[in-house]
Amino acid sequence: MIRVPTSSSYNMLQERLAETQLAYQKKQIEISTGKLYMNRSEDPSTGSEVSLIERQQKDTQQFQENVRDAGSWVTTTAAKTQEVVELLQHASELITQANNGTHDNIHRQDIGEELDILIERLFTVSESKFGSLHIFSGTKTDTAPYAETRDADGRITVVTSTLDPLTTERKKTQIDETNVIEYGQIANGDDGLFEATTSGVNLFENLINMRDDLLLGDVPDTTDMGNLENNLDHVIGHFTQDGVQQQWLESQSKSLRNSETVQVQQLETLQAADLAASMTDLSQLQTTLQATMQMVSRVNQLSIMQYI
Repeated sequence: MIRVPTSSSYNMLQERLAETQLAYQKKQIEISTGKLYMNRSEDPSTGSEVSLIERQQKDTQQFQENVRDAGSWVTTTAAKTQEVVELLQHASELITQANNGTHDNIHRQDIGEELDILIERLFTVSESKFGSLHIFSGTKTDTAPYAETRDADGRITVVTSTLDPLTTERKKTQIDETNVIEYGQIANGDDGLFEATTSGVNLFENLINMRDDLLLGDVPDTTDMGNLENNLDHVIGHFTQDGVQQQWLESQSKSLRNSETVQVQQLETLQAADLAASMTDLSQLQTTLQATMQMVSRVNQLSIMQYI
């Protein structure tokens, strides 16, 4: 007499079949996607490590964005600072001409007119923007750093700062987990670009004084001529600082890109499937699946025979 399997044995076979089918499907997905798992709950330990690296990657991407923004700002600032250098160099050339004893009063007045044009251009540079933001106003980017007063002829006579040097700071940004940097230039303050209280620098006052002397046909005051050279050295120093910071930010950007590359590689290593091993596993599962299906089929046949 043929012994018909019990219902519990049959149920075990059905469960084994379902498990094998599920494992087979997962292995197919693993091979098609190249990933060890689709849900982190399938591998909590690896999933936790992946989550940590993904958070680090997100931070790295934010730091990269911060560095890019700072780099763009410093590049724009450096270009405008270079304009200030060139304006002061031109002013120095004009003053050298005016100090030449062979020039008469009328010629000095003409030089005064040229110097007046440079003052206008310098004021325009001080109002420079990065998009809609004033680049020489530190953190107060919605405010122009200076306001001018003009005489009846439209000449600038006084340039007044609109910024409080005690509360105005350079822009800041975080460039890694622990470091925050300052960048950009401020118009005035202890070491401002246009005014520096610690060294007595005042570009506008200096140029306006010499222009007024020249418009009268006089040779500029020797103190003002000496201040012009000091002011030029001051601005060149700031331009050099911008260049150094540009290079440093470029280096930091490269370092962050390298960090992100490592993080991507770490994620790929943790999540990537060994395709050769997966193919072997799939083949074994297919064999097991076929055998289990045959067993279930035979059990079904035996179960039917008891009713014949």
